[in-house]
Amino acid sequence: NDGGGNNNPRKSAHRNVSFSILQVREYEVTLGDNPSVSSGAPLSLGWRYDPKEKVSSLNDGTDNDNGDDDNGNPAAAASTSSCHGRIRRTASELKLSDRERQFRLHVNPRVSVEDVRAVLLSTAKARLERTESLNEWKMEMMAKRAQDVTYDLRPLRPTMIQQQTLDMTNF
Repeated sequence: NDGGGNNNPRKSAHRNVSFSILQVREYEVTLGDNPSVSSGAPLSLGWRYDPKEKVSSLNDGTDNDNGDDDNGNPAAAASTSSCHGRIRRTASELKLSDRERQFRLHVNPRVSVEDVRAVLLSTAKARLERTESLNEWKMEMMAKRAQDVTYDLRPLRPTMIQQQTLDMTNF
């Protein structure tokens, strides 16, 4: 029982997390399998990566140009980049054009033209299947709504017939 006071050290302790360096590892770009791509072949990150990581110091805003970390230990970095002063890109700026997708796949020697062609056919087929599935679902929903309306009108029909019968007997 805390007697109304805050005796729980977990709730009263101020927690803080900070980072001193940023290490960026660049992975290869290869063919993906997402059929929702806006145009061209879908891209994905492969398992291979460049062992030369980019290292930046986050504490003082300066890059570490010597390839060592802040403690003077050799890092796997040949180049560095700063994340300070960068403007966040919009969603539309993050989308790749078909031409950029083709270029990124072209620079990967493990991706052949035949592979790209096969993935394009596969994604087109998946898109068509999704469209057909969506159309079937819409038709099912329309049929269900029609059935619901018919069901909702059933109680009204006897009432209307009873009312007509009453009107005829009162004539």
